[in-house]
Amino acid sequence: MVDGYRTRLTGMSEGEARALFFAGLPGPAADLGLAAEVTAARLKLLAALPTGLREEAERRAAVFHLDAPGW
Repeated sequence: MVDGYRTRLTGMSEGEARALFFAGLPGPAADLGLAAEVTAARLKLLAALPTGLREEAERRAAVFHLDAPGW
């Protein structure tokens, strides 16, 4: 985030906050039954970002892939 930028993520449930740890791992999140929470948390987090940062985050998420099982 930009230095000094702050926001309150009101409306985020406990399950959504916990699911943020799986935001980059949609497969494992779904396996754990957290797909809906991950999606909701991601949308709320993106909505809280300023437009420029939101667009950058969406671009990066579209090209990032983590293949953890191969490690």
